[in-house]
Amino acid sequence: MGDHKTNPRSIVKDILPPLLPPGCRAGVDIQPRVVPKVNVLLVGPDDFRFVDDDCEVFVNDKWEVVPEGTVVHPTDQPLPPELCDVVVMLRTLVAEPGSRGIVVPGQSPSGNVSALEFAELGRAPLLEWQARHLGALRGSEVG
Repeated sequence: MGDHKTNPRSIVKDILPPLLPPGCRAGVDIQPRVVPKVNVLLVGPDDFRFVDDDCEVFVNDKWEVVPEGTVVHPTDQPLPPELCDVVVMLRTLVAEPGSRGIVVPGQSPSGNVSALEFAELGRAPLLEWQARHLGALRGSEVG
């Protein structure tokens, strides 16, 4: 049969472009992190105000009413845990040839390494997430 291929996977592999230039390596990393809940709007302390019963934020050179259900929080104050979620983020990591390789937690990068957040895999309320984990570690629900 010569060089003629019949395996569909092999055929597709040959016609696809490379993921990265030769020698580069790619990997993935999954990490939890704390973020504001989706309905929380972080705003500079001078960029929101209350007019009658409405909260307004300064956006694009004008004051706009905040949609119902949105919580406005000033950026000069700590965000309370009840206004936070834990998200599990998928990150993609790429190392160029000649660098030390994929960086893992505890290592400092050397050479050319890139880490980009790629997708949110899941989300849970921070206080609930903490209580479940601490409860599992300590034998009872904490919170």
